[in-house]
Amino acid sequence: KFVGWADSIFTASSSTYYTIENAKSGSQVLTISGQATTTNLIVSSGDNMNGGTLNVLGSITVTNTGGYGGTLTININGTSTQTLSSAGWGFPNVAINKPSGTLYLSGIIPVAGNWTWQSGTVDAQTSTLKFIGWNNSTIIASSSNYYNIQVNKASGDYQLILGSNLRMTGSLTITSGTFNEGSYTIYPSSPYSLGPSSVVNGSWTTSTQPLFSFIQTDLDASNTVK
Repeated sequence: KFVGWADSIFTASSSTYYTIENAKSGSQVLTISGQATTTNLIVSSGDNMNGGTLNVLGSITVTNTGGYGGTLTININGTSTQTLSSAGWGFPNVAINKPSGTLYLSGIIPVAGNWTWQSGTVDAQTSTLKFIGWNNSTIIASSSNYYNIQVNKASGDYQLILGSNLRMTGSLTITSGTFNEGSYTIYPSSPYSLGPSSVVNGSWTTSTQPLFSFIQTDLDASNTVK
């Protein structure tokens, strides 16, 4: 359990730890040097989590309601059922590498970094992946259906970049930031919603009409459809 009003650096052995908890005070940072493996991860306070890779084989419990980001990759690679949720803290980079079992997504899950699926089953239920922060993010999705995706970057200068096709049973909402579809295809079940400071790039199609619905009444200089 990492606590206190100073940054901490954790250099792990090759053993699997039972629980690693980030309980730093204020905006203090926990850095994982290289790679570490834990059965359980708890984020109860603190801000950024930096470093290399933290493998999580079991439960992920986030009770921290604030803070986000960092350079760490949280690699979800347990062989049994795992659940990802958050009380408000924004995950840094998330990778999904499950050899078996299902990863369930629950509630609103803020993500400040990249979301990378590589293997395993993802059940999004009625969750919302909410991409935030002062940086670009990339989402590489599985062939499973996600539910809601929300882009809420700090400004239209920062992008959520699609790195694979994306299937959704809920909605895509771009509140602030740029959604860059590139050469991939998104399959939503409802129109795309645009808010202030929103930008969309790529070739956009949908089986539902209208193609876009706007969160604000009128477009202004902060809204761009390319």
